[in-house]
Amino acid sequence: MTREKSSQTELLEQLLNERQLLRMVIDSLPDGIYVKDLESRFVVGNEAVAHLIGVDTPDDLIGKTDFDFFDHNLAQRYYDDEQAVIRSGQSLLNREEPTFDARTGTSGWLLTTKVIWHDRQGDIAGIIGIGRNITELKQTREALAQANAELERRVYERTAELSNSKASLERVHEFFRSTLEQLADVVNRGAPKNELMEYVRQAQGQFKRVG
Repeated sequence: MTREKSSQTELLEQLLNERQLLRMVIDSLPDGIYVKDLESRFVVGNEAVAHLIGVDTPDDLIGKTDFDFFDHNLAQRYYDDEQAVIRSGQSLLNREEPTFDARTGTSGWLLTTKVIWHDRQGDIAGIIGIGRNITELKQTREALAQANAELERRVYERTAELSNSKASLERVHEFFRSTLEQLADVVNRGAPKNELMEYVRQAQGQFKRVG
């Protein structure tokens, strides 16, 4: 084997090793990582993407689009976002978007970033995307928001109750003040006992209504 062929073989092995290492890295990440061409067809996808979509291996993604896996409305949303990135050259960063987990049959949420993919000549070849599953985080936020709303409702109701109680106490206080003043006047006038008792009975009836 010539020195030139030996160098080529070593270079090829190095490239294969690097490719294998890169494949191991992206497949070990929990985030979905994918590359799509100008028509939004999958060129590369990792295990997380395959798991979400519901195919056996990442190779099952190649050459297909989201329309092959998701309902039309959701796939159209993904497609429109990707084509906007390709046309404008502007990245889509950290967008919260809905998704559907085919293997669990449940809806969820992704935090998605999509950037331009350039080929060796520097031309736009498609997009590179990363999607992080934030379903549990969204559910936690929603639960916290509901808990805060419930707490605010209870605080409002309790405040209203205390306000009503305060108003009631103020009415009772005013009643006692007025009653004592009138009772003192009856006593000072030297009114007979039966008149005094009648006034007390009337005062008791009024107190029940005030309370």
